[in-house]
Amino acid sequence: MTGITYPGAFSGSWSGSIAPGGFQDVTVTFAPTAAAAYGGTVTVSGDQTSGTNTIAVSGTGAPTATRVIGLSGNLAFGVVRVGMTPVLTLRITNTGSAALAVTGISYPPGFSGFWSGSIAPGGVQDVQVTFTPTTGASYGAQQPSPVDGSGVDTVHVWAYPAAGDDPIFLGVADSGDSRPDVAATYGTRFDRSSFSLTATGLPPGVYDVVVYAHRASTHAFEGAQSVR
Repeated sequence: MTGITYPGAFSGSWSGSIAPGGFQDVTVTFAPTAAAAYGGTVTVSGDQTSGTNTIAVSGTGAPTATRVIGLSGNLAFGVVRVGMTPVLTLRITNTGSAALAVTGISYPPGFSGFWSGSIAPGGVQDVQVTFTPTTGASYGAQQPSPVDGSGVDTVHVWAYPAAGDDPIFLGVADSGDSRPDVAATYGTRFDRSSFSLTATGLPPGVYDVVVYAHRASTHAFEGAQSVR
């Protein structure tokens, strides 16, 4: 035998002499590169005088299992009074083709929320994240709002029930329309100094709506404005 030829995705090498009445096993490897059907003819080359030197070969490539994790949810808690423990939701998704095993979740100091388990392909898992501040300080990473150089990089909006119940985080305000009047007075960097937020789903009642501005220069929330 002088060699063996294979169709695409198949391979296996051997050459040599086979004694009369003997045999030789050859290992054939199938290595598909795509999710498709493969096949053809294996041909053995040698000095044979008769017999069959071809054989059919086939195989099908299957899609590679994937586990694609995704995280979403607004985890910007804003300003929270010490002693309160507001909760927001972290959503974990699996857009892959195989089950995703989640073994744990780690948080920076002040935040907590445990879940472990399996998420099916196309599935989601919501995790409750609790913020427990112990001192009047900034925790975690700040979530920026899209603003243009006003010095304020985040605006958080909270609703405080007049009855004294726990505050409700309404969200991070988006930059609003251009304010040429403000820019004319304070400079062009203040052109986009308005912010907007539409909040829905608040239970009926009386609230103090408080807006906290986080300044990039001081890394602190300041200039809180309240309206009932």
